[in-house]
Amino acid sequence: MLLDGTTAVEITKRDDSLDIWVDANNNGARDDDDVNIFVTAGGGFYTVSPTFRHALDTTIQARIKELSVALLTAPHIANSDTENTLRSLALELVVKATSDEVVG
Repeated sequence: MLLDGTTAVEITKRDDSLDIWVDANNNGARDDDDVNIFVTAGGGFYTVSPTFRHALDTTIQARIKELSVALLTAPHIANSDTENTLRSLALELVVKATSDEVVG
């Protein structure tokens, strides 16, 4: 299933981490098919999903880490543009990792 711009992506900011949830099957409900991305203030990155068919795009992953760390360590940059960019990147990462064919 391909995801599009209407797919839900939620960001939850904690003291020293961000949780990014992507509704991988675009059904509007949190379930086992979805993708959770966890990024720490120190730059740690963790995600796993049964829907992944391909390796994660390392360029997108690095950009997600960069923006997440910036949001956590420099709260003054927290704005809707940065968070929207982060949502778009998370969605793109999931689309590439879950597509039936390799997305270029």
